Amino acid sequence: MKKMISILLVLMIFMLTACSKGTKMDDSSVGKEESSQEEQEKEQHTSGDRMVAETRTLSRAENYEQVLKLLEAADAHGYDYNGGYYVEDAVEEATEEEAMPDMPAEEAKDASNESGGKEHSTTNVQVEGIDEGDIVKTDGDYIYVLHDYNTILIFKVDGEKVEQVAEMPLANATDEKNWWYGINDMYLCGDRLVLVSNIESMAYWTDGDSYKSVYGDREVTRMEIIDVSDRTAPQVLRAAEQDGWYSDSRLIDGTLYLVTNYYSYNYWDRSNADSYIPHYYVDGEKNLIEAEDILLPPESEVRDRQYTVLGVYDVNQAKIVQCQAVLGRTDNIYMNEKSLYLVRGSYEDVVTDRYTESVYDVEVHATGHVTTVNRFAVEDKKLKYMADGRVSGNIYGSFALDEKNGYLRIVTTGNSNTYKLYRDPKYGFENYQNSWWNDSSQTNNLFILDEQMQIVGKLTGLARGEQVYSVRYNGDIAYFCTFRQVDPLFAVDVSDPKAPKQLSALKIPGFSNYLHNYTEGRLFGLGKDADEITGRVRGLKLSMFDTSDPTNVTELNTAYPSGDYSEATYNHHAILIDAEKDLIGFPMDDGYVIYGYSDAQGFYEKAHIRMGVSYWDNARGLYIEDYFYIVLEDEIDVINLNSMEVVARVMY
Repeated sequence: MKKMISILLVLMIFMLTACSKGTKMDDSSVGKEESSQEEQEKEQHTSGDRMVAETRTLSRAENYEQVLKLLEAADAHGYDYNGGYYVEDAVEEATEEEAMPDMPAEEAKDASNESGGKEHSTTNVQVEGIDEGDIVKTDGDYIYVLHDYNTILIFKVDGEKVEQVAEMPLANATDEKNWWYGINDMYLCGDRLVLVSNIESMAYWTDGDSYKSVYGDREVTRMEIIDVSDRTAPQVLRAAEQDGWYSDSRLIDGTLYLVTNYYSYNYWDRSNADSYIPHYYVDGEKNLIEAEDILLPPESEVRDRQYTVLGVYDVNQAKIVQCQAVLGRTDNIYMNEKSLYLVRGSYEDVVTDRYTESVYDVEVHATGHVTTVNRFAVEDKKLKYMADGRVSGNIYGSFALDEKNGYLRIVTTGNSNTYKLYRDPKYGFENYQNSWWNDSSQTNNLFILDEQMQIVGKLTGLARGEQVYSVRYNGDIAYFCTFRQVDPLFAVDVSDPKAPKQLSALKIPGFSNYLHNYTEGRLFGLGKDADEITGRVRGLKLSMFDTSDPTNVTELNTAYPSGDYSEATYNHHAILIDAEKDLIGFPMDDGYVIYGYSDAQGFYEKAHIRMGVSYWDNARGLYIEDYFYIVLEDEIDVINLNSMEVVARVMY
């Protein structure tokens, strides 16, 4: 009871002081307190702009001690999993990296993204010509399957005939005694498979004996090159590793770009850089990343004990080309043939003003979501750091970004807010005063940045209270869906980087998680239906939008599959779309479905495979000439595309 009375007395004193403070305010202060809701919304939104006003650049470390100093600064600030930073020093030219020894000339083979064989589908990717790893690949003659995260299966296919010709377990690929191994992604590059795997390594004790892994107590990502020129006898050509948990990768013209996040724990040995600097590993030999190949933010901005490690690997020569690191994690990447962008989100709290009011020292804070982007140029199959950019809001995934003619376009969702911190220096008393805030403070934005990562154009404050669920760019038009109760599909003209312009906003029930440019003037959407009054999400929904006139986008046709869930709503590799073959295929919770589409008929179901299947996650569909193959956890179903009947089922 005494404690409660004390709290009440403190509150009464603060309220009386606040009233006294209010009587001493000048006219401008009164105006601020009595500002309209619209003015407060404007102030709130511009607070996000103040947090991203400056664009800074990373600097290269001069020595390992400089890196350690920043790690200790991050530790002193308290590690923030959502931490972000912007940075200021100019960067030096990239340095030449030590390479793996070349493969002997007679063993080196040409490898590229292009594959021969019969007419066949490929992995659904974001950027044409930039391959992405997946769990199933084909070259038109063979199907390559990642099975149970540690085994590669190879099947020879000829119409309805499917024959397994190889099984290659990889869990015991090294002599490590205590580690966890799992293959995440697979690429097909000519006569080579490229595997990307995670390794979690640690010390091992048994019967009093101690064994230490070559990696130490670290999370490591492995890149393995498998020679499959003889499909019946695949062979490991070369394996290399880099520190960190697998984030993402891309394959361009036989070069693999591998991105990992390495977390540096705070039990560093100051005399041993091995304890806090990331490594790369070649043929079992551990190598520290050189200090000049580590990019750093200034000490005042660092909040992150994670590194992003960037490895570049030549699949043709089976060697490492480059390995560098950035102090700071990466959440998403976007890559085309000219640039690689590393993206991370954070929630920032920035002091924008300080003044004295009555007996109080007052700090004005702006808070909100911020996205930081590091741009690397692709030059001679190497990555050269160029600049940093920051925009308000968070992205929902890599499809939120697109680059054209040197300009990066990015769609974000985020909250921004302001508050005041009142401190009484005499009595050590402090309290907060929030600005007007509710769900409608969340808005959606489109920003355009130049090659120096400076914001040159923007369109902000869209669909207040909603969030972005999908984005797709088609030349100079950006399409994106937001959702709260209905689904506004926005069309924005980004042809003038300095003046993006909203062309239309179509409102329909539900939302699209994935958008795909189907044919000229047609945009496909896969997502969920929803009650337009309550916003309650229901089952799956297919939409075909008419975008022939971006100023008047309409929904031409819809379909509502029987399933409630599909991996394809969050993983674009799980959906196959080929307008020329009239195929839209994806897994659902009640099977695998294949649709066709025409403006006259709308969506029509061509096949729905339900029987003989126990697990539909990680299902992939592909076609080779006139046959469609559904690859599942333990079987391959073969469908004749002329009759749309299942003609074979191969178990493994």
